[in-house]
Amino acid sequence: MRIQRIFENEKTWKGLAPEHIKTLRDERPRPLLDAYFTWAELEYAKVKDTRGLLRSALGYSIRQQEALCRFLEDGNLRLDNNASERELRRIAVGRKSWLFVGSDDHAQAAAALFT
Repeated sequence: MRIQRIFENEKTWKGLAPEHIKTLRDERPRPLLDAYFTWAELEYAKVKDTRGLLRSALGYSIRQQEALCRFLEDGNLRLDNNASERELRRIAVGRKSWLFVGSDDHAQAAAALFT
């Protein structure tokens, strides 16, 4: 629910100037994220000696706090990276199709396109 509120805020800010978005992010999502990471650290302390998905997820979140909060520093940064993940998926899915490209020349051309 905490993260959902951040995404809902972002949706209403589409089309605003990056400077204005930065100011809004400082006012709204920053306190939510601070509260989330405080909560995550408390919960992680409870489960850090056990094995499981909860410990892994909380540990990842805490270790990656700086990267996960980077969007707060610049109004130009997107909240998610879905667009780049979608573009990378094209290459990953296509790899199997391009395994046999026909000749060495075709393979070199394909390699040049993806570098």
